[in-house]
Amino acid sequence: MRCIGSKTAISSTRIGPYLFVRDKYEFVDQWKEKSAMSKYTYGVYVILLDKKVLEIPRFASRSPEYDPDLDCYYVGMTAKTPEERFKQYKNKKRSSFFVREFGINLVPELYESIPRFPTRAEAKKKEEELAVDLREAGHAAYWNGDAILRRK
Repeated sequence: MRCIGSKTAISSTRIGPYLFVRDKYEFVDQWKEKSAMSKYTYGVYVILLDKKVLEIPRFASRSPEYDPDLDCYYVGMTAKTPEERFKQYKNKKRSSFFVREFGINLVPELYESIPRFPTRAEAKKKEEELAVDLREAGHAAYWNGDAILRRK
């Protein structure tokens, strides 16, 4: 191993399918470029939930200003189509408890106008924005990052 300024470089060798990278910083830069040019795009979707979901404190506490006359929603993002993702939820594969147990159907009118994003980070940001907008309109809304952020 050798030092170049403040960066540490590593020698590289290819052994079978494994590549031991010469410069870890060069590797990280190449990886970032590849992920930015990913073949996937990410979309946001909205699922209507049965109002019984409000009996679950973890859900109800996230929307304290909920108007009982309005609907409950789950907002998510995926590299799949919203229809494929909803089917996964219902087949109990990689699914949110709220959608698996209380999901009724997709609500395309709330997400069709939103374009797909080239990166996961952009889609996650839009997912949160849409959920917060629904809450501000009086709906009960939940998104995956909500459990971590605990926003009001």
